Amino acid sequence: MSRMTRLTLVSWIKDALFKAKELLPDQQKVQSLLEKAVKIAPRLPDVSLSELKTLVRLLGAWVKREYTHVPKDTLLKALAALIYFVNPGDIFPDPLPGGLLDDAAVVAWIVRSIQSELERFRRWETGGLQPGEEAGDEDGRSVTA
Repeated sequence: MSRMTRLTLVSWIKDALFKAKELLPDQQKVQSLLEKAVKIAPRLPDVSLSELKTLVRLLGAWVKREYTHVPKDTLLKALAALIYFVNPGDIFPDPLPGGLLDDAAVVAWIVRSIQSELERFRRWETGGLQPGEEAGDEDGRSVTA
């Protein structure tokens, strides 16, 4: 990836994070975003699809108030990944051959950055964590639905 492409991608991600901050307080809009992502998701490669589904499940559980103690940073990054993913005109337009490669890369990058929270969420999903144990950023800040 060229330096110019990396800079452009960083700019797109920053924009998605800004939009995520605006979207976070409106759970109906978050739910709408989740629905769009689920419709588009099957076009991703299997590995990215699995990670995207985890992001959707995490945010869905948060919106439904089933999994409420999620660090704000985790929510914002997960939302930013989905915002980028559902935008067909991102850095590499989705209709073009290879147009979903950047989407898969952004999803993978964000998943790596919140991996510990996603692991905690997966443990919660399988019954490995009890209610109230699902929270967990270093300074104790979380966003409840």
